[in-house]
Amino acid sequence: MIIFYLSTISFFVSWLILKSIINLRWFISIDNPNHRSSHQQPKPSSGGFGFVIISILASLFLKDFTYLICLPLALIGFLDDKLKLGAPIRYIAQLITCICLSIYSTF
Repeated sequence: MIIFYLSTISFFVSWLILKSIINLRWFISIDNPNHRSSHQQPKPSSGGFGFVIISILASLFLKDFTYLICLPLALIGFLDDKLKLGAPIRYIAQLITCICLSIYSTF
């Protein structure tokens, strides 16, 4: 039952965070469609920021630091939204995060 309450609270808090940052024009990036896109109209990106905040808070509350190991992925994703990073940089960040998760899970 506690999982239900935590899930409900995290949903509403992440929704409130998303609603509060959507008006910050400097924060939100616009994803214009290209030949690889699945959308036809420009869409806002960086909406996963609310989920990152909730994951960090949950990690600290539950004293399970697995989410914090994944924080560099969120940072790379945010930087990619803003700066359009290349695939090798994203791949290296994903690889390092996977290695760290593998090491952490063995302890």
